[in-house]
Amino acid sequence: MLCRKALPGRKALPAPREWGFTLLEVLVALLIFGLAFGVLAQIFQTGFRASATAERMTTATLLARSQLARIGIDLPLEVGEFEEDAGGGFRIRTRVEPAAIEVAADEFVPLLVEVSVAWGFEANEGQVALTTLRLAPVPSGDGSP
Repeated sequence: MLCRKALPGRKALPAPREWGFTLLEVLVALLIFGLAFGVLAQIFQTGFRASATAERMTTATLLARSQLARIGIDLPLEVGEFEEDAGGGFRIRTRVEPAAIEVAADEFVPLLVEVSVAWGFEANEGQVALTTLRLAPVPSGDGSP
């Protein structure tokens, strides 16, 4: 049993009420910690989600630019539409159609080239589209360009 009287040369022991925290104080501290942790977790989750979206958009933009560079070199520059799977959940759709503009030279025809890259599912799909104009030689009647 503890004695409350001060011994010679020593201080008296504090009253039991001053020894520690009450249950209510501990519960309030845990509640504040839990709320702060929840807010921080939400901030990190939002940051990770935004980072992943930015990465997918960057990849899709690079794929679209690469596809535009291929048109007329690896892929024919002719009116039509085609799709292909780029891998990694990305789909590329390329559409070439006549442009509604006049050109001064009769040996070229302006074509509108649109490349769109999509990813994800229908409910949560992302898409990047790039469009450009290209001049193609007028096809001759004998089958040669």
